[in-house]
Amino acid sequence: MLFTAVGALCVYLIYQSSLETYHEQNRAQLRSLAEVIALQVNPDAIKALEEPTQTETPQFIEETKKLEAISSSASDIDHVAVLKQIGPQYHFVVDASLGGQEKSKSKLLDPADDIPNELVESLTNRVGVASQEPFEDRWGTWYSAFAPVINSAGNVVGVVEVDRDVKKIQFGDQKILNSLRLTGLLVLILGLATAWIAAGPVARGFEENLFRATSSKLRLATEIALGVLVLFVIFEVVMSLSHVQKIAEITSKSQSQENALTLAMEARNEATLRGKVTQELHETLNSALRLVSINWTDNSEENDLQPNSANLKQLDEIIGKLKSSTVVQQTLLKNAEKDQHKSILRLMIGVALLGIVVFTIVRYSANLDESVARARSESSSFQAQLTSLIENLPVGMFILENGDITFANSEWLEQVRSPGQAHLSDLRAAIHEDDQEKTIHELMAAAQEARSFRILYRLNFDGSQTQHMETRGVPVYDVDGICRRMLGFSIDMTPTVEAGQAVENAYREVEHKNKLLANALAELEENLESVVRALVKAVEAKDPYTAGHSERVMQYSLMLGDAIGLGPYEKRILELGTLVHDVGKIGIPDAILTKPDKLTDEEYAIIKKHPEYGVAIIENIAMFQECLPIVRWHHERLDGKGYPDGLKGDELSVLVRISAIADIFDAMTSTRAYRKGMEIDRVLDVMHGLAEKGEIDYQLFSTFCHVIRENGLIPQDALKTDSNAA
Repeated sequence: MLFTAVGALCVYLIYQSSLETYHEQNRAQLRSLAEVIALQVNPDAIKALEEPTQTETPQFIEETKKLEAISSSASDIDHVAVLKQIGPQYHFVVDASLGGQEKSKSKLLDPADDIPNELVESLTNRVGVASQEPFEDRWGTWYSAFAPVINSAGNVVGVVEVDRDVKKIQFGDQKILNSLRLTGLLVLILGLATAWIAAGPVARGFEENLFRATSSKLRLATEIALGVLVLFVIFEVVMSLSHVQKIAEITSKSQSQENALTLAMEARNEATLRGKVTQELHETLNSALRLVSINWTDNSEENDLQPNSANLKQLDEIIGKLKSSTVVQQTLLKNAEKDQHKSILRLMIGVALLGIVVFTIVRYSANLDESVARARSESSSFQAQLTSLIENLPVGMFILENGDITFANSEWLEQVRSPGQAHLSDLRAAIHEDDQEKTIHELMAAAQEARSFRILYRLNFDGSQTQHMETRGVPVYDVDGICRRMLGFSIDMTPTVEAGQAVENAYREVEHKNKLLANALAELEENLESVVRALVKAVEAKDPYTAGHSERVMQYSLMLGDAIGLGPYEKRILELGTLVHDVGKIGIPDAILTKPDKLTDEEYAIIKKHPEYGVAIIENIAMFQECLPIVRWHHERLDGKGYPDGLKGDELSVLVRISAIADIFDAMTSTRAYRKGMEIDRVLDVMHGLAEKGEIDYQLFSTFCHVIRENGLIPQDALKTDSNAA
């Protein structure tokens, strides 16, 4: 344990030392990235953005898309922005985040809340600067870098800010990996030494042959496990060394490309600012570019390069290639570092497994003889406890062996009323004569076939009350896999059987009462139907032309209710309500109801009273209480233009809306004294217009059209003769 603690402390100290070095490398990379992005920003576009209203200008759109493309392509950065100084205040000009414009921190010319010292230093010294410590704001915690944006006249017009989330910085310092590998090897050596020292005295402590054999097996298992783990660790060490070499090569090449990229950008700036590239810088550039197999030549006869468009274009192409190559090398470096991480992880897992195996085996060896000795000392006590448990079980237990019962507890002996030692003959004598042969045959067959069994039988003693018994058994196998005995359990099921019989008798009584109740309910249903029929016939007697109207409205309503999934309770209300919806016409004079000509305004006003008359007729009848809304409001419209109360919208329930649609449809398709019924397609067209104007429910009407297309029109002379309205 001491060696393990020392090793863990070493790993921690190395980790803390190398982590700072790695963060410094990340800051340098972030600074270089800011400088590269600053070269891609158009200084003239940044200078031209002076007003917050310029978000639709080509300059703003082009620069925003450019930064968004950079932010999307570089997965290790979260935020890119360009700021400029207007007076004493710094403002955001272009802003892009990894999540797109909707996740950007600021809009055009939003003022910056906090101005880091690194930003001022970058503008003052005209160089890239990275923050030493992370910044924390409402967006998170970031490492930031800044680089100036310089125009062709050599003036600083803005500064590029690049942010990287602290959480995205991946740990990959080679010094840490090498240290972890060395520490793992140290832990491995110390673990082997500890295991060897601890296992020797323990193995020598076994004196009996059985324990010596066990010790030999444990030592062999330990040696095999340790050998496999050592080979695994050696393999991972070799793989780690190869990864280290690969990372070193990629790092060297990447540094060469970064140096060449820096020289190329300096040459580009020199050519732009001074109008030429000096011979010394020209030769240095060629020397650096040869490291990455990119040639730079000028066709001028002079020693200085003139900044003509062809040469500048060639230099821009070289810079683009260098940037792409640098990105590729950085990707390769990250992949190599990931492989190294995985290798180190596997190495440490192997070391951990090695320690676990050694610790487990040593602890097991140290405790083995103590456990066996304890088991021996407790064996007699356990045997006594087991005997006591068996004897006090509330369930009869027996062992069937070689065709006879060789053991039984006191509960079983009491169940069969055996006078002494248990035998199969005692059980045979106690079983009811009707169940005796079947029970003994099933018991012996199960023992012969070595299978589980469940037997129900009765016990009877000298004509006393019969006992109902259940016996279950399972085969018991020896160490050689042979079944030599059966273990059985018996329980008195008499209370359960008697309770079942009582429940069955009670069920018969309940069933009889249910039949009586059903008959009474059926009689009530018949009486209810008679009441409803009487009301409907009374209405139809007033106007022979409306005969069957109420039943057809009911059937149309129920078809629509089925289509929209109404429950039985709602359909019952809908059925009763539509059957009596026109009962109020009993109070309308016959001359008005049967008038063949157009009604006057006064006559129509009387007709419009029939919903109120209907409610007055049935409101005191309990079975119609829930039907009152249909009777009173089946002429209401969703737009509030109906009668008698002018309700609209949500004030009308679904059942009322269904009855209104069915009533309109049957009224228009039925023949009356003053007109002939209309064709079904014409009726649906007219009702479609009502639905579009908001008079009837559009969705319910659409479903109703589908129902009518499937079921067709109910004939006007086909009266419903077997209604279940009740």
